[in-house]
Amino acid sequence: MAALLLPALGGCAPAQRDSPDSAVRAGTTFTWAVLGDVPEGVGQLRQLPDVIDRLSAAPGVRMAFHLGGIKGLRPCSDGYYRQVREAFDRSRVPLAYTFGGEEWLECGRSENGGFDPQDRLAALRHTFVPRPGYTLGRPVPVASQAGTGFPENLVLVRPPVTFAAFHTVEAELDAVPGHSPRPLPSLVAEEARRSEAAVRLIREGFRSAASMQSAAVVLLTHADLFPPGEPDTATVRAYRPVVRAIAAGARGFRGEVYLFTADRRSHVTDAPLARGSHWPDAYDVAPLDTFTRVTVDGGAGATSYLSVTARRHARPVVSWTRVRIPGQAAAAAAAAAAGP
Repeated sequence: MAALLLPALGGCAPAQRDSPDSAVRAGTTFTWAVLGDVPEGVGQLRQLPDVIDRLSAAPGVRMAFHLGGIKGLRPCSDGYYRQVREAFDRSRVPLAYTFGGEEWLECGRSENGGFDPQDRLAALRHTFVPRPGYTLGRPVPVASQAGTGFPENLVLVRPPVTFAAFHTVEAELDAVPGHSPRPLPSLVAEEARRSEAAVRLIREGFRSAASMQSAAVVLLTHADLFPPGEPDTATVRAYRPVVRAIAAGARGFRGEVYLFTADRRSHVTDAPLARGSHWPDAYDVAPLDTFTRVTVDGGAGATSYLSVTARRHARPVVSWTRVRIPGQAAAAAAAAAAGP
């Protein structure tokens, strides 16, 4: 698999630079798998190695993305992180993992072990990004923001798609007024830096897509930027810079734009910035008809992952199917019965 790498992101040089030629630019088809918000509960943790084996060996799948949410309510221990990392390492294809909030920001709660959240974030990076600039699973080089402290954020090109994966957390967990426990100044500063890094990454993704003549941009993150119901203050405040960066990039890009997220924990496909939606006004952006949001199954009820394919000359460019995971329904039922 040819690795198309991009200019350094945030001061971090890519592990390798290949000169893209016209044959690689013209790549017509690429298939990948997406999952998130698993494992939750002991049953799903035990089954995770089999899930990774199955999706990474599925016909045609050439990459996998995990969109964060690997823990549920349980202690945020180094040992638990290692168990999940060992499952990810089984992947036969490159696997990229971007963090959610439950695996570090929620770790200060007593039921999660009462850890310092920033210590747990450092532990996540140590465990899951041991070689910044490379994926997990079968390692391939990517362009990352390791140089500015966000090695989990990455951009890579797999024609006909440019991928950009960036770190977000659930709005209610972030450093917002009224959050309990009261946010520490250090967490407020971390949130600002994380948002700024995501904006830079999104912009770089669109620039790279234009230069590589990609047919689609695929953005991947944990948080649901467009949750159910009317827009609320916490959501809009937390995600406005990111959504406005997406909207600006999409308006200047000739292809299609997709956002894959996990935080809703059920499969949803919609166009949240299209005309008639309340989200363009909430985020103060012009309506967009070329932007599609897709969420994956997750949590105790997760029974599938998404198999996604991009075809340069298809309309739409990107399509997907839900792939049932044998035995996952039983694990989901057990997790639901057991509770958090």
